[in-house]
Amino acid sequence: DDRREQPGEPDLPSAENKKGFGFHPLGAWCDNTNEPLGAILRSGNAGSNDADDHLEPLEQVIEALPPEFRLGHEEGDDPSLVRHPILVRADSAGATHRFVKAPADTNIEFSIGFPIAGHARDALLFAQEEEWVPATEIDGSVRAGAWVTELNNLVDLSQWPEGIRLIYRRERPHPGAQLSLFDHASGFRHTCFITSTKGRGIASLELRQRGHARVEDRVRN
Repeated sequence: DDRREQPGEPDLPSAENKKGFGFHPLGAWCDNTNEPLGAILRSGNAGSNDADDHLEPLEQVIEALPPEFRLGHEEGDDPSLVRHPILVRADSAGATHRFVKAPADTNIEFSIGFPIAGHARDALLFAQEEEWVPATEIDGSVRAGAWVTELNNLVDLSQWPEGIRLIYRRERPHPGAQLSLFDHASGFRHTCFITSTKGRGIASLELRQRGHARVEDRVRN
């Protein structure tokens, strides 16, 4: 906003999306219907990985669902009670043990971004070229310049829920992409996520997680 102060008007601060002052809210939407189901306001210096803050809107989401959708999703419920499967998606700010445990304990599947650091980054050095498969688009076509692989056996995931899967994507960087030193050296931009979903191919799961980017538009709007 390049607005100049007019005589008698207060000096109004301005900043573009994600580039300035204000609040650090958390929100949750139903991706099937685009409806907001939960949100909390936080001060601008709030931490990104605060599990308590993430759990609060998750609880709001579950409470906002109709009773038949909540069936089987209370802690300790038998999984066979579930009539409407629920998937929780989040970016890597949600990759804390306490937050991931919440959907795992309530028969809710999750797909959550995971930071590429430490052992998660080191595992990429041992990934074999033949283990990378092409990423896909919504129409089933191949996503040009992008591949995915699953490296559960190369990273210690014993502190996470049983059966968790760790899936990576590499892609040729687009102009303006933020790259780590590792990415610069390899020539690819890498991302990864964890999921509890079993029995689905990694390209399909990566496409599902990539759809989480729609949240950025909803926050902006």
